[in-house]
Amino acid sequence: MKKLLFFFLFCFFNATFAFPCSCHHDIEEMNIARYNEAAAIFLATIDSSGPCGEFSTVYFSTKKIYKGKLGASVAIQEIDCKTVCALRFEKGKEYLVYAYYNPKGELSIIPCTFSRRILSQKEIDEELINSDKFNTRDYIENEVMLWHHEISFLESLVNIKSGPVKTNYPNGNPTGRGKFKDGQPDGEWTYFYPDGSLKGIGEYQDGKKTGFWIEYAPFYSAHQDPNNDQERKRFLVKSSGNYLEGLKNGRWERIGLDGSIQPFYYKKGKFTGEKE
Repeated sequence: MKKLLFFFLFCFFNATFAFPCSCHHDIEEMNIARYNEAAAIFLATIDSSGPCGEFSTVYFSTKKIYKGKLGASVAIQEIDCKTVCALRFEKGKEYLVYAYYNPKGELSIIPCTFSRRILSQKEIDEELINSDKFNTRDYIENEVMLWHHEISFLESLVNIKSGPVKTNYPNGNPTGRGKFKDGQPDGEWTYFYPDGSLKGIGEYQDGKKTGFWIEYAPFYSAHQDPNNDQERKRFLVKSSGNYLEGLKNGRWERIGLDGSIQPFYYKKGKFTGEKE
């Protein structure tokens, strides 16, 4: 278990076992929204993988199942292996996997989400040595802390099947509030960001988002300050619309920072454009 306390976000640093990624700009702390959105979460080693055309099939041997009804072996098809955010699955290595249902109802792995390789102690030691060279030790130590919290978070939910669910960020603020029914989110849920600001509110049915939802996404803007050459300022952009069986569907509206309303449309989770 000692090895499980260490991991490294796959989008940065050592290209020997990481693949560069332009999607992750900030570390996101573990939260209940991430847990609820995943169809399955599990710790596994790689048995084998198919050749990489545009997509590949990967075969996993599960070691610990945090969410989902899975067997000792899991095969996930059509894993993106070409885009800049693709995670390279190596035979014999361990991974924490977040899988999601695609429109066909099959498990899939989405590039640049939260699946990641678990590093050995030797690899961690190498990264710490490199961190002194590149002045990134604080970043790596923070990653280790977040990994420890993520595993503790997942362990705390394994045996909760029904009833209220209350989870917190490392700073003590709630990640969300709602209830489980048969191990799945049910009824109204409210999600929060680490600073306590609202992230989303809506309802679930049979473990899937349904009906009207309000969601807030962070937007960062750089502005000039006499004491700072460039300071990142965080805004929350509000979007609202409907879900159908867990997928965005129909008209959604985004309220811009200037108060303007921008409509956009989905059909069964697929973005179809800004005009109907």
